[in-house]
Amino acid sequence: MFAATNDFLRVGNAGTDVSLSLDLSRTNLGPGGGRSDSLTFQFDVWSEPRLPFVRGGTARLTAAYDEFRASMLPAGTGAANSMADVSYGARPLHMRASAHLERRSTKARQLKLLRGVLPVDVLVNERPIVLAEKILEAKGTRKVVGDLEFHVEEAKKENNQFNLQFSVGSKDGNFAGMYYLYNRITVYDTKGNKLNWNSAGSWSSGNRAGVHMTYPLAGKDTTPGKAVFQHWETRRCEIPFTFRDVPLP
Repeated sequence: MFAATNDFLRVGNAGTDVSLSLDLSRTNLGPGGGRSDSLTFQFDVWSEPRLPFVRGGTARLTAAYDEFRASMLPAGTGAANSMADVSYGARPLHMRASAHLERRSTKARQLKLLRGVLPVDVLVNERPIVLAEKILEAKGTRKVVGDLEFHVEEAKKENNQFNLQFSVGSKDGNFAGMYYLYNRITVYDTKGNKLNWNSAGSWSSGNRAGVHMTYPLAGKDTTPGKAVFQHWETRRCEIPFTFRDVPLP
């Protein structure tokens, strides 16, 4: 059984979309030593096609206990890892989250209740922003797009290739979807043809991120022209979830 209140997001059914893995660690093998079992509870989350995920946050557990009402919340902060696959600029409609639990009773055979909140960022709007009409002349220029500021650090054509490097800063520190910036940049030549990069890398640190891209050029007549960035507007959503009566391995 499960429950989630967002009308455009839903949490997977505990009977078919939840997997449990059990890792056993013995804290003391001597006389009178105890044993602790570590559990990872995984569940799936879906969104509507118009609101894909761009980031998964860290789940916050508010309750977890077995059929004997023994707490299964992990010691310490009780944090649970949650991940959304945003690799290579993908905007998935599905993500898998995980919650770390502790099995304190060796007799427990059921996770009676698990309740918490999963924060996620979803994409609500996307629009193209022209960073430069003539990218070869844009080195050193800065452009502000909402809470983001772009700085073109290198834009150079040599040896039948074009090298582009820029950094971006965020006033609010929100870098949702920024880990693969190179998939949100499009460079066109002066004839309007899209250039395809053959190597790219990105970095992020603090409230800044950056990218370096290399484009092969088809001869001396190919000249880079306009550079366009796909600006994402995101929304933070918190998905409450409740699972009941899940068998323990």
